[in-house]
Amino acid sequence: MKKQSFQIIAFIALIFILSILTLSFQSGDPDLTADNASANVTTESNPAQNEKDHREKESQPEKLDHEHLTSVTKSFMDKLVQETTESFQVKNFDSKEELIDEFGTIASPSVAEKYIDVYYTEKADGLYLLPTETPPWFQSDSEYEMMDMENGKVKVIQENQTELYGSYKIELELTFTDSWKITNTKHS
Repeated sequence: MKKQSFQIIAFIALIFILSILTLSFQSGDPDLTADNASANVTTESNPAQNEKDHREKESQPEKLDHEHLTSVTKSFMDKLVQETTESFQVKNFDSKEELIDEFGTIASPSVAEKYIDVYYTEKADGLYLLPTETPPWFQSDSEYEMMDMENGKVKVIQENQTELYGSYKIELELTFTDSWKITNTKHS
C-alpha cells in the first residue's frame, strides 16, 4: 500500500512539474521578452529616423542581377507578342496607346512605342499585330557584358548569332526608378 501511495504521489508531482514547464515555455524567456519590448519602444519612439531609413533604402537601386535582367527582358517580349484572333486583331487592347501603357512597369514609353510602331497597326475596328518575326532580342542563356553607369543606370551588351538574324549585337540600357526598366535599346 505504501508503494502504491508513493507511486500516486510521484505521478501527481510529475504532472505538476510538467505543467509548470509547459507554462514557462509558453510565456517565453522574460529577459528576451523585455529586450524585444524595449527594442520595439525604441523603434516606435523615433518615427522620423524610420522614415529617413525607409527613404534611403528606396533611393538606393537594387543591384541588377541575371534574374532581374531575364525577368524584365522576358516580360518585354511577352507583352510585345500579344494574343490575337485568326485575322491578327489583338484581343486585349484596342489601341497602341493602351498597349504602350501596359509596358509601364518594365520599359519607358519611348522604348515601348519604338517596338509597337513597328509590329502593330491601328484600324477603325481595333489594334492589329503585323505578322512577322520578333525582333533580335536578349538571349538569357548567352553571355553578356553588364556595365554600371551613373544615375542608377546599367548598360547590357550582348552579341548573338541566330539563323534568322545572323550575327547581331543588342545594347540595353536599364534604369532603376521604383524598379528596373528598359530605357533604351540599340541593335547593330
